[in-house]
Amino acid sequence: MDGKNRKYYSIWIGLLTFSAGLTNGEAAWGAGLAVSHHTGNLTQLAAAFRLEDFSFVFMLAGLILCFFAGSVLAGAVFYGHEAGLSTFYGFFSLIQGTLTVALPFILPSAWFAAFYFYAALALGMQNSILLKYKGALTRTSHMTGYLTDADRVRIVGVNSRTER
Repeated sequence: MDGKNRKYYSIWIGLLTFSAGLTNGEAAWGAGLAVSHHTGNLTQLAAAFRLEDFSFVFMLAGLILCFFAGSVLAGAVFYGHEAGLSTFYGFFSLIQGTLTVALPFILPSAWFAAFYFYAALALGMQNSILLKYKGALTRTSHMTGYLTDADRVRIVGVNSRTER
């Protein structure tokens, strides 16, 4: 990859990561729900079952299923297509971003849960599209793996210095 494409990929991946964080932050701030990662949602789902809070069970199960459906949909739509800076992927990202901005203004308040389901679906799609960058596969909708990798590199670095 030449320097020009590397710069564009860096900007593109940064924008995708920012948009995923913004979407998840908005959902967390607005309704206290995570739409890009679901470990906590699974725990809350079990607690809601135990407390028989079935409206919350429906909401959490819907978010998890929408995220999963987004991953499946991305596999079907993008199979055999180059992700990243391609026109096809860019068009998809424009539609996804436009809907993310427009839905809160279009949906009546009684249907506002649909925005959260859409956000989970969109981030499931974005998460399942692996972008190859500098020889590494990247995901742009959550940072957990990156934090784990960074810590692993730090530990390896500390261990290699102490073994000298």
